[in-house]
Amino acid sequence: MMNNRDAYILKTQMKLNELNISLVELKNKIEQKANLAYEKSFLEVKKLQAQSLLIHTNLDAIKLATEESLESLVDNTEALQQAFINSCRYFQFQMSNYEENRK
Repeated sequence: MMNNRDAYILKTQMKLNELNISLVELKNKIEQKANLAYEKSFLEVKKLQAQSLLIHTNLDAIKLATEESLESLVDNTEALQQAFINSCRYFQFQMSNYEENRK
């Protein structure tokens, strides 16, 4: 009876050890993916900030623009602003999906 018990304990411990090793490997993969997602998100925020800065630069140019160049600058700024809005919305959508998938 002792041999069966010892064999059972050994078998169960070995299986538990295998599962724990798999769990550590899975945790490492998740951390790598989370780090990659963070890096991608950080880069995307930097791109959005650059777009915002470009719009502010255009607004400053509009303040100093002549009547001949005003319409062109306004059209350009409107296009940049629309692209910025779309980029922000898309990024927010991606982040909300990411958060939903993490639950």
